[in-house]
Amino acid sequence: MSTWLLRCREIFLRAFLRLEPRATPTEYLQNVRVMKARQLLETTNGSVESIAWAVGYRDPAAFRKVFGRLTGARPNVYRRCATAIVSVM
Repeated sequence: MSTWLLRCREIFLRAFLRLEPRATPTEYLQNVRVMKARQLLETTNGSVESIAWAVGYRDPAAFRKVFGRLTGARPNVYRRCATAIVSVM
């Protein structure tokens, strides 16, 4: 498996492991929004800005920051990983 695909696998696993049972309401909402954004990034061609709006962020920069903190990758990198993994399967 290539280094790129291993990094993608790490990003996906990290995203799943981020949900914590003792999250604050803000952390919970951020996790829910990022989970929905991940789904949209994996299944649509919408821009990062339109996805940020769709999941409830008014500021795409804030969305990118939260998404990166929770998944370990910027939204555009996450989308490329999702596309790479699907094309290998």
